[in-house]
Amino acid sequence: MNKTYRHKKTGGSYVELMRGTIEADLSPCVIYCALKDGSIWVRPVQEFDDGRFEPIEAQPAKPAAPQISGDACRHCGNFALVRTGTCQTCQACGETSGCS
Repeated sequence: MNKTYRHKKTGGSYVELMRGTIEADLSPCVIYCALKDGSIWVRPVQEFDDGRFEPIEAQPAKPAAPQISGDACRHCGNFALVRTGTCQTCQACGETSGCS
C-alpha cells in the first residue's frame, strides 16, 4: 500500500508512488501523485523528507477512494483515470475510454 501525505503549506494530499533516481545527477527522488487531479510530481528525497510533507494516517470506516489506474487520459493528459466497470473515467475532465 502506498503512503499518503499532506503538504503542510498547501494542504494538498498526495500518494507516494515510488522512489527513483534523477538521471542528471543521480540524486534520489520521490515520485508522487496529487489525489485532487492525478497530476504526477517529482521532488528530491531531501526536500520530500524535510518536514514539508506529513504522513496521513489511514482513517478506518471510510469508503475507499477510487483507484487511479496510472494511465494518462487521451483527452486532457492527466493521470487521473479510474476504472468504472469495463471503462476508465478521467477524474479531471470526465472523458471515458475503453467503453464498449
